[in-house]
Amino acid sequence: MLGMPSAVHILTAALNIKKGDPRRGEKALKIARICSTSIWVTVDLGTLTVLLADIAAFNNTTGKERKRIWQDINSSLKSIMEQFQHEMRVDPVNSREICESGGFSVRGVYIKQEQVFSVTQGNDSGTIDMIGNTCDTTHCHDWKHSETGTDFMRLKPTTDSKKRVKDLKPGKRHFFQHQLIMPEGIDDGPLETLFIDVI
Repeated sequence: MLGMPSAVHILTAALNIKKGDPRRGEKALKIARICSTSIWVTVDLGTLTVLLADIAAFNNTTGKERKRIWQDINSSLKSIMEQFQHEMRVDPVNSREICESGGFSVRGVYIKQEQVFSVTQGNDSGTIDMIGNTCDTTHCHDWKHSETGTDFMRLKPTTDSKKRVKDLKPGKRHFFQHQLIMPEGIDDGPLETLFIDVI
């Protein structure tokens, strides 16, 4: 039975507009335009209309009123960003693309674990090295590979926590899954999914 995929590195959307940035109106407008054309998230037209009106007012106002308008803009941008963040959590494999389709920056957040599934480039082109989670009891490692992120093919299982894969297509994104398989009567480890752009 397959578990839900979980990435070791979870991406987080970031606004990256500082409070005193003299170009914050321009940056907010850029985000509003980009997120309105996202193929991953549909932002409500009414929300965008209000946001664009606020940005126009902000750019044509000075003093205390400008500060108040920016607070409204900032709240709207954060609300929109949360929509994208939600979709990133639902679809971690495409989280970077989802985030950038909204005009937001990507920030990686590391989840601390004692044993971590990792995928790294090998020394030779088209080669990757993987290390899977392990434990003290008898177990084996189940590995899978996909070029699409959806259709996974099983690789040969190992009793070692290390696995090298060769002859991958360079210049393509490859997806890998790992699961720790335990003896009968003990729950298997979580199914974990990572991707890497192979060189």
